[in-house]
Amino acid sequence: MAELEGLSVGGRIKALREERRWSAQTLADDCARVGAKSLTRSAIAKVENGLRRLRTDEAVALSQVLDIPLGDLLGAEADEPESVADPVDRPRSDSGPAKVPPGASVSDLIRRVELDWLIDSLNNAGGPHFWLITAPPGMGKSTLLAELEGELAEPGSGWETGVLDVRDLLPGIRQNPAALLTLLFSFDGPATDEAALHRAIAQQLSRSGRRFVCLLDSAEELSPPTARRLRSSLGEVHRLVEETGNPDVRLAFVVASRLDDGWLGVSSAPRLSVLQLPQFGVDVVEERLRSWAARADRSPGERFSRAAVLVQRVTAGLPALLDRVLAWVRDEEWLDLGRLDSPEVFESLVGGFVRDELLSRDSLFPRGGAVRAERWELVEEAIRYLVRYRFFTLSHVQRLIDVNAAFRRTLKRSAWEVEDLWSALIGSTLLARPLDEPWQAFHPAIRRLLFRYFYPSAKQRAVAHREAASFMTEWSASQSERDQVPGLVEGLWQTAEEFRLDGESSARVRDKLRKNTVEFAGAVRASPAFSAYELREYAAARIIADEELQESMAGIDGLLDELIEVLKGRE
Repeated sequence: MAELEGLSVGGRIKALREERRWSAQTLADDCARVGAKSLTRSAIAKVENGLRRLRTDEAVALSQVLDIPLGDLLGAEADEPESVADPVDRPRSDSGPAKVPPGASVSDLIRRVELDWLIDSLNNAGGPHFWLITAPPGMGKSTLLAELEGELAEPGSGWETGVLDVRDLLPGIRQNPAALLTLLFSFDGPATDEAALHRAIAQQLSRSGRRFVCLLDSAEELSPPTARRLRSSLGEVHRLVEETGNPDVRLAFVVASRLDDGWLGVSSAPRLSVLQLPQFGVDVVEERLRSWAARADRSPGERFSRAAVLVQRVTAGLPALLDRVLAWVRDEEWLDLGRLDSPEVFESLVGGFVRDELLSRDSLFPRGGAVRAERWELVEEAIRYLVRYRFFTLSHVQRLIDVNAAFRRTLKRSAWEVEDLWSALIGSTLLARPLDEPWQAFHPAIRRLLFRYFYPSAKQRAVAHREAASFMTEWSASQSERDQVPGLVEGLWQTAEEFRLDGESSARVRDKLRKNTVEFAGAVRASPAFSAYELREYAAARIIADEELQESMAGIDGLLDELIEVLKGRE
C-alpha cells in the first residue's frame, strides 16, 4: 500500500475508487448493499474532500467494499473515525478541536475573524445571540461551527453546548421540531404539549445556572416549515428564560445552512443575525504557503506572492480545495506553478469537487424533490450559461431560451415552463444569501469556480464575456432609473474581462471602456425620483466600490479615474 502513504483517509478512498474506475455513485451503491446507507454519493464526496469524518461502521463498510484491511484504509496517522451512535443521539461535545495546532492543514484552519466575532457577540450581554451562518458548499460552515463548539466547551468558558448535525438524523426526526428541540437541549422529561415543552426546557436551563448555546449544522436539509417552527420554539424558550430573571442564564443559537429560507423573518424574536462566509483571500493562501514551505524546509522567496495568486485563482478561495492544491504545489516541488492556469491541471484538481460536491443533485437540492434526467439537463445548462453573469434575472434565463434552440426544445419536451426552471435555480444552494437586491447572484467564489469549469480555455471565457456584455447593454437600456446603473457596471466588467483574456493592448481596452462609459453617461434618463447627475454619481460610486472591475483594469494606469471623470461630466 505504499502508493497510499501520505494521503488522508479521504485521499485513500478516492485513490482506491479511481483505481477501480468506480464513480462515487457506484461506491455509494455498494456501501448501501452492505448496510452503510449513510455513505451516499454526496457523503463520499465530502469524505474524499475532507469535509466529513467517517463513523466506525462506515469505515468498516468501506474496507469491505474496497477489499482493503481497515488499518490500511485509515492509515497510521489518520484521525480515528467517529464512534457509532444511534442516529438521533446528540453528537459528542468533543467532536471539534478547541484550538487549531500550529501547522494545521487548511481544512482545519479556523476563520479567526468570524469565530472571534461570534464568540464576542455571544459573550456580550447585549448580543446578538441568535446567528445564521450561510454559504454554499465548501466554504467551511461545519468547520467554523465545530471550532465554535470547541472554544465554548472549554473549561471556564461558562457555556454549555447542545449540538446537532441534521445529516446524522433519521428523516422522521428531521421534520419534527419538537424532537429537534429535545435533542438540542438533551431534554428527557415529560411534556404534554408544545407549550409545556418550552416551559420545561426553560426551567431546566434556569436550574442549571449556566449559559447554553444550541448549534445546528446542515440545516438546509430541514424543510422551511420545520425551520420556522423550530426558530419559533427557540424564540419562545428564549423569552421564557428571560422571564425567569436569572442573570447567570442565557440562551444562544447558531445555525449553519446553505439556504436561508425558514430562518429569516420578523415573526419570531429574537431575529437571527446573518454571517455570510466569504472565500479566503490571497493573503490567507500566502500564509498557508509559507507555513507549508517552512515545514518542508523550503524557501521559495519571492515566488510566494505569485504562487498565492495562482492557488487562490484555481481554488477561488474555497477552503475545501486549498489543501488539495497546496499538496499539488508541494508534490511538484514548487516547479512551473504556472501550470495551475492550464485546463488539464484545473480539471485534475477541481473537476471532481465541482461535479460531486457542487453540481450533484443532492448537493444542489438537499431537501429532495427529484428532478428527472431531462429537467436536470436544463438546470445544469442554465447554471452553465448564468455563471458568466455576476447577477441575473428571469430576463437572463429568457435570453438563454431565445439564443439556444436545443435548450428551447428540451424545455418544451420537459413540460416545464420558464418559471419552473427559474424556481429550481433560485432554490439551489449555490446562490449568495441573503440578497439585498431585486435579482439573483451566485456566491462570487462559486461563480468563479464554475465559470472556469464550464469554460476551460481563455478563448471560451472571452467569448462568454463578449456575449454577456452585449446582453447587458440591451438589459441596461430596458431598465428605468437607478436600475440602469448595475447594467452599465456589469457591462464594463464583462468587456474588461473579455479584453484581458484576449490579450488586447492597454490602448484598445482604454478606448473601448471609455467609449462605453461615454455612451452610458449620455443615455442616462432622469426621472421624477433621480436626476441624471445623481444617477451618474451613483454609477461612479459603484465603480469605485467594484473590486473585480478594478482588478480587471489593474494593468492600465489611470483608467479607473478616467472613467469616473467621464461619468461625472468633467471630460
